Amino acid sequence: MRGYKLYIDDMQKAVRKIEKYTKGLTFDKLKENDLIIDGVARNLEIINSLSPWQIMYTLIHRQTNNQ
Repeated sequence: MRGYKLYIDDMQKAVRKIEKYTKGLTFDKLKENDLIIDGVARNLEIINSLSPWQIMYTLIHRQTNNQ
């Protein structure tokens, strides 16, 4: 299993990408650009998947299903 520092690093990278994609954009400009919306959504998914609760859920699920 990866160390927690690697998970935090990946989460920080995702946050930096979101900041880069949205820098200087108003909400109106953001909602007009599907590529940016998709990029932000993908990085939010990454952050969610790396959250401690998601990791704990995955580990428990694997253990209870003998995987």
